[in-house]
Amino acid sequence: MRKIEIVGKIDQFNPETGEFHGYVSSMDRGLMKAMFDFVGKKQWKMILGKYYLRWTTGDKSQNHHIFGHGTELATFTGQSVKTFLYESAERAFSKGYPPKDNAFGKIVPIELEELDTMGAAILIEQLHEDAAFLSCILTEF
Repeated sequence: MRKIEIVGKIDQFNPETGEFHGYVSSMDRGLMKAMFDFVGKKQWKMILGKYYLRWTTGDKSQNHHIFGHGTELATFTGQSVKTFLYESAERAFSKGYPPKDNAFGKIVPIELEELDTMGAAILIEQLHEDAAFLSCILTEF
């Protein structure tokens, strides 16, 4: 079975029929036609994933904000930045921070590299709450 990735956006999904309606660009339609012509009557599978916006990077970005506050709070508490951010992400579960299962079935926070804009905003808010709890004054980045 070949893996083919098709990028588009799903507008509606009907759980009763399993049908979805969406759109792809005209260039993608050509790719889809070529794929169907190539595959023919062979069995194939399409994997659909959630569309998300990557967290922002650069000056005054979510990335800068998270690592700036994470570094300040880690220094304040004497922990490593990685450890402090991981523990903050665990505390952010109740606010909607996205979880995943590790190899042993334990629920853990998703990696920072997998964050979307909403997850990054939740983590930033948790870092602000951690600073208030610790009475640490943060520099806004």
